[in-house]
Amino acid sequence: TGSSAAFNLAFLAMFDPGDRVAIAAPGYPAYRNIMAALGIEVVEIELNGDAYLHAEHLKAAHREKKLKGVLFASPANPTGAVIP
Repeated sequence: TGSSAAFNLAFLAMFDPGDRVAIAAPGYPAYRNIMAALGIEVVEIELNGDAYLHAEHLKAAHREKKLKGVLFASPANPTGAVIP
């Protein structure tokens, strides 16, 4: 779809190969696939039972090795969670 091309361009503009970007797991597979194809390291953050990314999980991933970005989707696919 056209949105996949837009994500490709956005990720190219924001990140370089080797950058680490956190995404929710489970999450929309296209984000993971596009970033992997661009050489961006995808860091999957497992969601709690409430289907939200939590700061403590992001901080832990960042402490392990610096994150260049975090991809938030609202509403999230497949959970349907919306950022309040």
